[in-house]
Amino acid sequence: MKYRHLSIEEREKIQELIWQKKSIRSISEVLGRSTSSIAREIKKNKASNNMYTPRLANERALKKRKCRGRTLRLKSMFIRRYVIDHLKKGYSPEQIAGRLEFEHHESISHEAIYQYIYSQADR
Repeated sequence: MKYRHLSIEEREKIQELIWQKKSIRSISEVLGRSTSSIAREIKKNKASNNMYTPRLANERALKKRKCRGRTLRLKSMFIRRYVIDHLKKGYSPEQIAGRLEFEHHESISHEAIYQYIYSQADR
């Protein structure tokens, strides 16, 4: 079964069924979703008054979806500068990772350097 994110309509239906005092299992049957998915959704999106709010839940989900993934491939400005300088000098990511560890006792994997290079190429 392919995973689909809950829609705002499904979240509003969850709220409606909660108001009708339906069980999590019956809510999941109505929506055609797994019971654990519905339970997680309700638990994670209760407001401070302990009520499920579908609009807030949807806003959180969209914000979380937008911000997922890594933001920085290289840990610090020093490492980023070191990597860029050595790439310009013609060093390979493996050489850069090794020299950084040897010279400055800082660590970065050669894979992280490759990911940084690929992320820059996509821009």
